[in-house]
Amino acid sequence: MPTRTSHRVHHRTASHKARPNPTRAHSPKPKTVAGRTSQPARSSVSTFEKPKFTARAVAGAGAGVGDVGDVPTVASADLTEAEKFEHYSDIITANGGTVSTVPGKKTLCGIRIPTDSSVKQGAYDDALAMLWHDKTGAKHVREYKFNTEPSPVFSGVEGVDVNHDGRKDLARLRTGTYEYSMGTSAIYGNVLRPTRAQVVDRDVSGKVDFTGGYSSSAGTSILFHSGSGPSSDPRMAVTMSAGCQTLPPDEMRKFWKDLRLDGGTGRVSYTLVVGAAP
Repeated sequence: MPTRTSHRVHHRTASHKARPNPTRAHSPKPKTVAGRTSQPARSSVSTFEKPKFTARAVAGAGAGVGDVGDVPTVASADLTEAEKFEHYSDIITANGGTVSTVPGKKTLCGIRIPTDSSVKQGAYDDALAMLWHDKTGAKHVREYKFNTEPSPVFSGVEGVDVNHDGRKDLARLRTGTYEYSMGTSAIYGNVLRPTRAQVVDRDVSGKVDFTGGYSSSAGTSILFHSGSGPSSDPRMAVTMSAGCQTLPPDEMRKFWKDLRLDGGTGRVSYTLVVGAAP
């Protein structure tokens, strides 16, 4: 068994502040949560804005988290399933989440690898891992292509005008740990839906760079749902996201099937971090 060593590095991101006025949903479809817009204000820092990164170097096992400067990465393909479980578990717990030990209950780890905003259709270049124990205590991991950022195609078209300049501002879910429940949508089919309102950052520049310091509530509109497949039409948002967490159609089908393995149903914990490609 390879020898493991681990160390942790704490990191703070820039603060984003806003008045607590609720706003509406930020997915292109469906527009599920009604409410009011909010303006930015200088207030307390959200707990979702202080991600902590963990590093785990696995001797002789290829790229570990620590190989890219202590920023979370996708587990190396040559790790065993149990080693991958520990890899993602370290990331989750170092960033404030917990990994369930209840048989069949799933825990999700999302790793956001920032997408170049020139990729107008969006890209499935983030990573998602699902962790769980079965009834014997064995550890299981499944990995998926994933997207956590809005498609630039929707800039100015979807979202909420939080700075009242007449232009809609896209949403991006902040890093942190959230609870989701399994459900359905008339438009998207199977979805995971947050169990409580979430705070999102807002892109007021129109560049999808989220540097303006604006944020608002998204209610419970930031879903996990299926996106679209490849398209030669530059107007097509492949990821179908204006803030939602999306998977390619084939990955979404596998993801939903895996959620039900070993009796898994109901609610899951989701920890989102900012990472880097391995």
